[in-house]
Order: sequence, then C-alpha cells, then structure tokens
Amino acid sequence: MIIIQKEMLSPKIIIFSLAILSFIVSFNGEFAFDDHRAIVNNKVVIRPPEYGLNIKEILINDFWGTPIRSRNSHKSYRPLPTLIFRIGYLINGLDTKIYHIFNILIHGCNSILLYDVLKIWIPNIDEKVYLYTGIIFAIHPIHCDAVASIVGVTELLMAFFFLLGMKENLIYKDKVTIKYLFYTILSLFSKEQGIMLLTVQRSHQWLREEDLYQSSLQTCPKNAKLYYNLGKIYTKQNKIDDAIDKYKEAIKLWPGYCHAMNNLANLYEGIGKYSIAEELLKKCTIIEGTFPVPWMNLGILQMKMGKYNESEYNLIKSIHLRPSSPDGFFNLGNLYLNMKLYHQARDAYKNATSIDKKHLQSWVNLLILEEEHFDCYNIDNISKVSLEENNNKGILHHQIAKCFFKINNYVKAEYHFEKAVDLDKNNHMYRKNLEIFYKYINMEGIHL
Repeated sequence: MIIIQKEMLSPKIIIFSLAILSFIVSFNGEFAFDDHRAIVNNKVVIRPPEYGLNIKEILINDFWGTPIRSRNSHKSYRPLPTLIFRIGYLINGLDTKIYHIFNILIHGCNSILLYDVLKIWIPNIDEKVYLYTGIIFAIHPIHCDAVASIVGVTELLMAFFFLLGMKENLIYKDKVTIKYLFYTILSLFSKEQGIMLLTVQRSHQWLREEDLYQSSLQTCPKNAKLYYNLGKIYTKQNKIDDAIDKYKEAIKLWPGYCHAMNNLANLYEGIGKYSIAEELLKKCTIIEGTFPVPWMNLGILQMKMGKYNESEYNLIKSIHLRPSSPDGFFNLGNLYLNMKLYHQARDAYKNATSIDKKHLQSWVNLLILEEEHFDCYNIDNISKVSLEENNNKGILHHQIAKCFFKINNYVKAEYHFEKAVDLDKNNHMYRKNLEIFYKYINMEGIHL
C-alpha cells in the first residue's frame, strides 16, 4: 500500500489539481455561442495551412475577423487569443478538445499565480490562507463561462499575464521592468481589461507623496512646484539639507516663486542663518507685496535679530493685509513684550483672542502678562472667556490657577491647579506647583 504523506503535496500541486479536476468535464464540449463567430466562421483562423500562422491578418483584424479599420468592426482587438485559435486550428482543425485543454491548463496556471501573488502581496500570515484562497479561486463556479467556453480564453490569457505582471510589480515596486511592460502588452492584447496593469503600476506612485513627486519629475523635470512640494516633505521629515536643495531648485526654475522663498527663509532661520533668511523674505515682500505671510515671518525674524522698529513695521503690515488672522496680533504682542511695552502687548493679545477664542498661546501669554505686570485684576473675565473654547487645556488652567493664587482666591486656585493636573497627568511642573500650593495652604493655616 502506497502512503502519500501530507508534506509531499505542495500547495501549488493541490491548487492546480483541483482546478483541472473541477473543469475537466468541459474537455469534450462543442463550439457554442461566440465560439462559432470567433473560430468556425472566422476567415483569419480557418485559412488553409499554407497561410501558416497568418500573423499579418491577425494583426489587422479584430477578434471576430473583421478588419479593425472597418466601420463594421467591433474594435475588440485581441490578437493573442486569435493566434492561439490559429495554432489550434493548424494542429487539430476544428476539433474542440485542443482548445478546451488549453483553457483548462491556463486556468490551473492562473490559480497557482494567484497563490504566488498573495504570498508576496500579503506576507507573514497563516499559510492556509493562501492555500484556501487558491483553492476557492480554482474551483469557484463563477469561472465556468471563462474556462468552459472556448472564447473565454481571452479572459484566461488576460488574467494570466495580468497576474504575472502583478507578481513582477510586487517584486520590483520602485521601477518598471521590461518584463512588466511585456506582460502588460500581452495582457492588453488578450483582452482590453489588461490595460489595468498600467493602473496598478501607476497607483503605487500614489502610495507615498514623495514617490509621486519624484516620479513626476521624470516627466516634468522643470516643474518648480514639484521641487517645492518635495521641499515641504523633506522639511516634515527633518531632512533640512535636502529640503533646502529642493527649494533652491524651485526658485532657480521660477525666480519669482515667493512661497518657496518664504519656506527656504524659514529653514535658514531655523539653522541660524538669519541674514540669508532676511534677504529672502525682503525679496519676497517686493515680488508679492500683498502676500501677508512673508511680512509676518520677516517681522518675527527681525524680532529675533533685535531689529524691533523694522519688526514692528512688518508685523503691522501683515495685519493690514490679513486683519482676520490672530497670528499677526499674537506675534506683535510678543514683540511688544520684548520691548517691555506691556500695555501694547496686552492689547495685541486681546485682539488675537477676540479674532479666535481658541488661540491658546495668546490666552496663555495674556495670562502670564496679567500675572507678572497687571496683578491679575481682570482674571475673572479672562478666565471665563478663555475657558469657553479651551476648557480641556491643562496649560490654560495652570496659568489661571497661578493668577487666582496671586489675588488670594485659593478656592478657585485649587480648582484650576487640580484641573490642570487632571488634564495633563504627566506634567511634573503642574504636580509640583499643586504640591507647593497645598504646602502653602497648610503652612498658613488656610481652610478651603
């Protein structure tokens, strides 16, 4: 008695065998439906043997034997299946067995290819998933039309080369190989849906933004916006040198590209090259005088450089150009704070928060200013308005607590200290200040 061990049967053998066994009954099938028009009555296929493969007529006629340029043509250009029919006819005439055998074998191969593609596409899962998927594909009745019908070879061949192309694409994701192009052409020449292989390859380029722009540069190498977008991506990735190079290239291609100049200036500012950044921003304000962002960034930069008068002018200019933005007022407030013009700073922060009640940093800076220079006399109103939109911000509760503590309102101070810790349990400073608060309360004998 011969015992076949389970390990001897590879998944591919199992899948292929089941695919063949499931459709072997179609082996003796007759010509049916479109088989007659595509083979029996197709003059391209049934030319006498002396015409050989009849390649020329195959290439200039559609799938049904009508000249492709004719107004009567179906325009279904499938030269590869027609060539298969011609070869079958030369071998065995109009005996259907050879056509059915070919269909069944191709279906078996497709089932194996699906198994291979899945293993590459979705790795590191249970081997049984690949096997069962391959088996379901191999035996599923939905394939009856394609496998049992002789003209179904168009779908079978299209799928065969499509799966080969998919496999190639998954192995070499970052490039288009000659084999991939070859499979695409053969899939397309089997049936029109084979064009989807090009879509599969193109879709890979949309998976990562960087890949999309890099691939676009191959066809549009002088497109400044592509370099600009790459500069933004490299900035996010903290690849500063690469980002600078891309922005420079964008400006080289488009000397008036203000957005690129602005972003490049920000990078130079970040690495301490203030003079270069300042020149870029000044140039940008000349090129696009109504663009508020470079005016504001120039003001922020000059604030760092200690050029307070110039900074004030540029920040006010940015506010005039975009009065609905809280950022201009916020940065103007920071400038006045540096200049020790506390009343002007307070007004600027109030303007920022009146425009956007969620502008958290303006609220925090305003509260710090109130605590350090105005004795928190307006804290009740500020805390009420600021918390309407920012009640879940620990930093705001912490600063409000410090103000209430300063004016000896210990009940409210306790509430906001506790709230800050509750919202940001990992903030050691909040915990430390809460401990200091309770130590002070106990030391002074204050009852809450």
